[in-house]
Amino acid sequence: MSKTLYILYDAPTGYAVYKVLTTEEVGAGDVALQKDLQTFATFSPWVKLMSFAPFQSPENALEDAVCVSESLVSPFLSNFLTSVLAKKAKKGEANWELGVCDPKLGSAIHDDLKFSVVCNENVVELSRCLRMHAEKLLPEHKEGDIIRAQCGLGHAFSRNKVKFNVHRSDNMIIQSSALAEHMDKGVNLLGMRVKEWYGWHFPELAKEVPEPLKYAKVALLIGSRSTLEERDGEEVTQQIADILDGDESLAARVYEKAVTSMGGDMAEVDWLNIRAFMERVASLGAYRESLQQYLVDKMMLVAPNLTELMGQNIGAKLISKA
Repeated sequence: MSKTLYILYDAPTGYAVYKVLTTEEVGAGDVALQKDLQTFATFSPWVKLMSFAPFQSPENALEDAVCVSESLVSPFLSNFLTSVLAKKAKKGEANWELGVCDPKLGSAIHDDLKFSVVCNENVVELSRCLRMHAEKLLPEHKEGDIIRAQCGLGHAFSRNKVKFNVHRSDNMIIQSSALAEHMDKGVNLLGMRVKEWYGWHFPELAKEVPEPLKYAKVALLIGSRSTLEERDGEEVTQQIADILDGDESLAARVYEKAVTSMGGDMAEVDWLNIRAFMERVASLGAYRESLQQYLVDKMMLVAPNLTELMGQNIGAKLISKA
């Protein structure tokens, strides 16, 4: 004698238990039967609603959705299943079983309530049909109720998942470290473009100042070499030295080569485009430096010993791998 099959359906509005009224089974390969069951008139004789327990509030719905996602049996689900199926379990009847889509949730129900639980293709396909015809099978449901409930519960569930990480400092470290590494590559790539563009006008600068960000700042300061004779040489040299970490001899050499460079002339419209590009590169570099300082501050707050031993960048990578 075949066992009576009951199916647990977790709707966004509550839990339902259905009794399957036929012994015919639906497999993943039964394409023709699956197509027939998409019609409510064909599917409705297959099942009978035994009980439906609606959620009392959106908060209860979210709490149970989190439990289901983690394959846990909530108190609400436990009480519902006990009220519907406990009498059969107490009588020791072995001719029924509860179908559950999620094998892990089914295992948890079996462990907690000692129910006979099954999860197979037939249960999965019938659950899919129950979900498709839910609004017509569940009491006091109108067209669109399930979709609206799914939308609201989905937003609440997503916010709840994000909330678990929003106050974690290590998450901020992981994200800022990844962004800093990405920006390093970006600044270097853009710096190469600056060298290729401005190098036509002042080719000697690349050899004297190889670091991309400093190159962009010095090139932005020098600008068009045709205007150097109109500016105070000592003041320009001092400004270059400030960019080059106070290296006055290097700054003087850069200024001298800028004056005597064999590079080609540059039209005003060309300089305007190059300058706009350099300003963006310099701006990205400034943000990268502020991001690095933010990372140092966060690392000293969360893992000061690790930061002292390994530095903020390696320490942040270790945290991201933990």
